[in-house]
Parts: sequence; C-alpha cells; structure tokens
Amino acid sequence: MPVSLLLEGYDPSHFAALWDGRVLICLGVIVIGGSLIAFSIFLWLVRDWGAFRAGMYAFVSPVIAVAIGVIYAHEPFGWAEASGMCIMLAATALALTERSRMQVDQVAS
Repeated sequence: MPVSLLLEGYDPSHFAALWDGRVLICLGVIVIGGSLIAFSIFLWLVRDWGAFRAGMYAFVSPVIAVAIGVIYAHEPFGWAEASGMCIMLAATALALTERSRMQVDQVAS
C-alpha cells in the first residue's frame, strides 16, 4: 500500500467511497462468502476427499461462477466463455481420469 500511495498519490475522495453502503455490503459478501465460507468448504473437502481431489475445485469453481453470473446478473455468455468452461471441465476430467487409470495400473501390477 505505501508504494501504491507513493505512485498514485493520495486523494481523500478515493477513500471516502469506501464508506458507501453498497461498497460495505460488497466487501462483506466477499469476506464472508468468498473467504470464510469457501475456505471452510475447502478444508472440509481436504479432510473428506484428500488434497488432490479437493484441489479440483479450483478448476470447477470458475465454471460455477460464470454460470451464476449468467443466471443472476445477466452477464453476457459467448463463445469465449463457453470454450473456457469446456477447457476447465476437460482439465478436471483429464486429471481425475489419469489418477484413476494410474491407480488401476498400480493394483494390476
């Protein structure tokens, strides 16, 4: 932050906007929903599924975020979003399939 203040300068109007009710609600949603709840779910998945499978949420959560944005916020959905979602889901499937195949090969030998 000190570097940012040094490079960008200090303007009280930038900080005054932080006290707007809408900004405080958004910060609350990010902190409570995005940090506390999501991290708790991740730790629960690590405990029950293991670190590898729980890490797969990093591939699936952007797909869910885009879907929620399209449904609730009426965000645009085009070829770029669709192809990105397909790539993320294909990466997840590939990672899970490769792990399963490796376990089967180890059991067979």
